[in-house]
Amino acid sequence: MQLGFIVIALPIELVIGFFVAILFNRELPLSKLLRSLLMLPVFVLPVLSGLTWRLMLQPGYGVLACFFKVLSLGPSAWLADMTYAYVAVLLQDIWRMWPFMFMIIYAGLSLMPSEYIEAAHIDGANFFQRLYYVIVPYLSPVLATAFLLRLIDALRIFSEVYVMTYGGPSNATMLLSLYINKQGFEFGRISYASTIAIFLLVVSLALSYFVVKRGLRGEVT
Repeated sequence: MQLGFIVIALPIELVIGFFVAILFNRELPLSKLLRSLLMLPVFVLPVLSGLTWRLMLQPGYGVLACFFKVLSLGPSAWLADMTYAYVAVLLQDIWRMWPFMFMIIYAGLSLMPSEYIEAAHIDGANFFQRLYYVIVPYLSPVLATAFLLRLIDALRIFSEVYVMTYGGPSNATMLLSLYINKQGFEFGRISYASTIAIFLLVVSLALSYFVVKRGLRGEVT
């Protein structure tokens, strides 16, 4: 479940943040105001975010639950269904954290010399060619850094899932951090919980090393 959460949520957040940063890397009406508004979800506390999504998905009065019910999308009680509860946790995390990716990538784009893009444009490169051969290689260290920071954060995600589902229903959203907490503090299996926590630390270090080794190199071809 933890691996699926990382594999699904992080690439989506990275892609959304990347293309929104590309969109805002030009003069737009009210661009400063819009950038500020886009950053608001990042500053929402995880507990508050999870609680808000839980209330919005309540089958009786939740705004999103009523909206999905009108469109016949999913069950009326999302958080009571194993599949949809997992989807709800993913959507909550993507909504709250893609602006974090946007913030880092936009900062990297703003430092990119305009001569690179202008030279590629003079050579006849279209948008996708400029994106693939110029922008992405230049931003590869920035993208790796953004992904690494989110990876470390995603491995320890706890508060928002705890208040949304408490790992349920039927352990469908029982991420490692919740599992460690449950084993250690609810069942009193401190040694077992500590072992899993150390394993999680080792996995985090290994993934971090891989991302740094592979991604923190930027070269424009």
